[in-house]
Parts: sequence; C-alpha cells; structure tokens
Amino acid sequence: MAASQFNGCAYCVDKHTQDAIAMDIPIRKIVLIPVWHEATDHFTQEEQLILQLTKAVTFIHEHGITDELYDECVRVFGEDYTTKLIAAVTVINTWNRVGVSFKLQPKF
Repeated sequence: MAASQFNGCAYCVDKHTQDAIAMDIPIRKIVLIPVWHEATDHFTQEEQLILQLTKAVTFIHEHGITDELYDECVRVFGEDYTTKLIAAVTVINTWNRVGVSFKLQPKF
C-alpha cells in the first residue's frame, strides 16, 4: 500500500486498503502507513524495514537502495526474501503507473 500511496494511485490504495481490512489489519495502522516513520510504535521493526525498502525502490531515481539498507534487509529477511520484496515493490510500482496513467478510480 505504501508504494501506491507514494505514487498517488487512488485505485491501488483503495484496493490495498480493502485487502488490509479483510486481513483484519487495524484501521489505525492502515491510516498511519503514510507517516510510518513517525509512528514507529505501531509497526514492527520488520514492517519498518519493508516500508523503508519500499520507499527506496519507489524513489530509486533519487538515492537508490543504499548498501546499508540492502545489507540490513538481507540480515533480517535473508537474500531470497529480500529479492522477493524488491520484486514485489517493483511490480506494484508498475501497476501504479498503469493505474495513474489510465486515471483508474476506486469502485464503490
């Protein structure tokens, strides 16, 4: 959901929000995702690391993924899961670009 928020994809944010609610993720946690770096008590260290990686991949053109961030992800998640996280964020970023380009709207 964070990548979709960063990219301004209303359709994807709505879809991920509905998925999160269906998974019984607390509404307060969902609402705090855009400010996760200031609401650290609501996110595990692993979630914060995933959010940090999501931001780095989404804004890769600004600073890339630092060696420190990559190494920390590998230490916490292992190389295979870190690769899967990066791939997942990349795919979501692609879908966000499709959603924004076609001006997709949430369905009610």
